[in-house]
Amino acid sequence: MMTSKAFMTFLMPFVLAAPLAMAETSFSVKTWEESLKTSLQKGKTNLDSHFDFKSIEKKSLKKTTSQDRKNMAAARKAYEQGKFDTAIKKYDLVEKGSDYWLEAVEEKAWAFHLKNEFEKSLAQTKTLLAEPLVQVVGSEPFFLQSLGQLKICDYPGVFATHQIFKDSQRARVASIEALAKTGTTSHLDALVSKAESFPLTFTQVGVEAKDLPRLFFRDLEFQKQLLQAKLTDRGAALIQEQMNSSDKKNAKLEKTLAGLKKTNASALNKMANRLQALAKHEDERNQLMLQKLGLIEIETIQRMHADQGVDQDTFASSDFRKVTTDDLVFPDDGKPWIDELDKYEVSANKCPRNVRRKM
Repeated sequence: MMTSKAFMTFLMPFVLAAPLAMAETSFSVKTWEESLKTSLQKGKTNLDSHFDFKSIEKKSLKKTTSQDRKNMAAARKAYEQGKFDTAIKKYDLVEKGSDYWLEAVEEKAWAFHLKNEFEKSLAQTKTLLAEPLVQVVGSEPFFLQSLGQLKICDYPGVFATHQIFKDSQRARVASIEALAKTGTTSHLDALVSKAESFPLTFTQVGVEAKDLPRLFFRDLEFQKQLLQAKLTDRGAALIQEQMNSSDKKNAKLEKTLAGLKKTNASALNKMANRLQALAKHEDERNQLMLQKLGLIEIETIQRMHADQGVDQDTFASSDFRKVTTDDLVFPDDGKPWIDELDKYEVSANKCPRNVRRKM
């Protein structure tokens, strides 16, 4: 298992592009803080404009219209219509530095699977289950890979995928289940501390993503409460600092401070509740995936017994595509380079021709 530092070092090239692209329109907590500090230093006591959360949310949490978002929307529309080739082309346009890239890879894998191009689907899941991406993609890519391997009768591959799931997801599944039941997590304080701009990105969330619901940082309600918690916390600290440096009591600032502390407590509570709701949803999904993985394992065992003695000449096979001197090809050693991700190819023997029942 990678350390937290290694995890972020590996992922940084993927997530660096997205924050840079949105830097001009994001809300900066530091800039807001400097503005509040200036108002306090000038002796202002009417600070309502600094804590107009509805106005701040409207500006900072509005939906973006990035090209990656448009490509995802177009891909999903084509996918829903069964136009999988069109969908795949649109998914391919989503850049690796985008917050949408992992979703694009996963949905593209499903598109290949539904086209019965299982090896191409498995090439995508190979990327999703590579370290350290495997720590944040959730349980469904394991099910998709396992199902694809069953479709081509790669029985050892099925068991290997299930073992990877057990090794890499046990802690995450347990964390999500615990959060769903208790509504508490040790990561909440870290999240408030890390939030320095809105909307949130994967870059800011970092290693916390390993033990929290998938894509929670995109949830609008969660971000609203986190924004309030962040600003009320920093605002209360600055006001308290200003009051401590003054010999005179200021009733207006004292009232504002009391209100901020109350709002902060409410925001933290609502944020925890929202996180719990998201955890419950993922926990239900995890339990469903566990059931499906169990069914695949049972089916795999049955098929292994059924295939004993089957003439090997009845098995179809495939080959890797031809390469030229302009291509660099590396065997999979389980330790991918960044450039290798989303560039895998899978070649495998397939099920006996015309003798397999459908699943």
